[in-house]
Amino acid sequence: MLKTYAVVFQNQRTGKVDMDKFTGLNEGEARGSFWVCYRHENYKILATVEVPEIKKTEGGGVKMIRANGTRSAKIIQVIETKAERGLGVEKDPVREITQYWSLEGKFLAERDEDSQLLHDLVIWESKRLAKIIEDSTEN
Repeated sequence: MLKTYAVVFQNQRTGKVDMDKFTGLNEGEARGSFWVCYRHENYKILATVEVPEIKKTEGGGVKMIRANGTRSAKIIQVIETKAERGLGVEKDPVREITQYWSLEGKFLAERDEDSQLLHDLVIWESKRLAKIIEDSTEN
């Protein structure tokens, strides 16, 4: 099934941030369509978000068809910082991380490409959710 994706991107020459929508079977196809359309400048994709399908109800309201879709997407100003992290050993290599902060100094998010860290976080989150499900079924 084709889905619509909002691609937020930045022109690397001007610094301007913009958004456009693309349709594809998955996020990768939508990004591919972006690169075909925007091949004449140097751009960086900042985010790709699936746009939920909206359907009008008989009463004039709206109903989201896919309840797990993104509820909203907007362009906001943030501070992006880059730093090095890691001990410099095989299981913890030195790598660049990117952090995002609000203009008021509140930490928002972090991007760390270390595959071992990501693996460990997925295992931890899976165990945490399994425990929550187990506890909720006992009651």
